[in-house]
Parts: sequence; C-alpha cells; structure tokens
Amino acid sequence: MNVRTLARWQEDNPLRLWRIAEDLAVGDVAAALGASRSALRAWEAGEYRPAAAHMAVLRRLTGLSDLSERWEAWWRANPYRGDRAS
Repeated sequence: MNVRTLARWQEDNPLRLWRIAEDLAVGDVAAALGASRSALRAWEAGEYRPAAAHMAVLRRLTGLSDLSERWEAWWRANPYRGDRAS
C-alpha cells in the first residue's frame, strides 16, 4: 500500500472537502449529526461508511443532494478495496 495514494484518497473524501470548505471543526459536524468525533474521523478516513440514517442527515446538513453518489464514487476508488473496506 502506497501511503501517499491512501492519503490522497482520504483527502478527496466528499464529507471532508465540504467540512473544510465550510471551515467547520470535526466536533461541530459530529454534534450536528448526533455522532461522535471519532465516528466522523473514521468516515473521513474511509475506515467505515456512515449508516443510511447518518447519510440522510449529512445530505440535509451539507445541502448536497448528491452526497450519497459522491460518497459511493469516492468509496469505490478506495486503494484498500478488497483489503478492509466494506
């Protein structure tokens, strides 16, 4: 696994890109979602996927009606695919 490839992929996470563009802290977004900071960090790192209920709240929070599609495209590009991404 190329560490730079993984880091680039993580940097392209659509939730992370939105959060940074809006200048929001992980804790602020997590609180708005009713999730923990560690859960949000894990989603942004690609360790886990948000549950459907969280994704629905994320779409409303971000105003990105296509967030699910963006997320899935990003997820499919996971360099760990077949390793631990599920």
